[in-house]
Amino acid sequence: MCVDSWPTFTTAICYRRKQHFSSSSFGVIPDICSVFSKDPATLRRLLLNERVLNWKSGPTFRGIPSSHCQLIKELASLSGLFITEYGGYHSFIHNILEKKSCQEKVLPLPNSILSESRAELMDALLPYGGSQGSLNHVRACIDHLPNHCVTDETGRPVSWMLSYELCELRMAYTLPEYRRAGHFLALSLTVIGKMSSVCLSVYCHVHRQNQGVY
Repeated sequence: MCVDSWPTFTTAICYRRKQHFSSSSFGVIPDICSVFSKDPATLRRLLLNERVLNWKSGPTFRGIPSSHCQLIKELASLSGLFITEYGGYHSFIHNILEKKSCQEKVLPLPNSILSESRAELMDALLPYGGSQGSLNHVRACIDHLPNHCVTDETGRPVSWMLSYELCELRMAYTLPEYRRAGHFLALSLTVIGKMSSVCLSVYCHVHRQNQGVY
């Protein structure tokens, strides 16, 4: 974490350097960076500081306000980087645990935590999945970050929800033959309850084309 001054600051940059996990199957996880700033000039100065951010590594910016996007595009272009944008919808979830009418719709099925052995199933159903890089990332999310799933009688996941580095709920999916049975809602209630119990903000990422979840 880098700030321009302390204890009062106008800009904060949170980033993770490239690292290798103990299991070689995870490979290298790319730089993830998120920023907050009330002063664009200070943000520019910090982002241009090589001790803060290495642009040559091709960092991924996530969870950033739209007001910072143009500056990041400009600095990336100055570094000779090709820019790829990924759009989505982030929504904070409020009071879902208080809606008893929702809880009554949930059908009972076993639920548990995902294991890394299920990563290939998760990756195969992602719109951007199918590469070794995406598979490595799914494995890392399962192994290191909160997740939950609903399983059938054999223990196979039929509905699941993972979280990303910035705590947003993502990669949620229910197999077609198990839809409209309340499993996704059951997952939501479980994960939201756990995150709320430790005072984490609860929000999700929804793909723009996923009208059903909207």
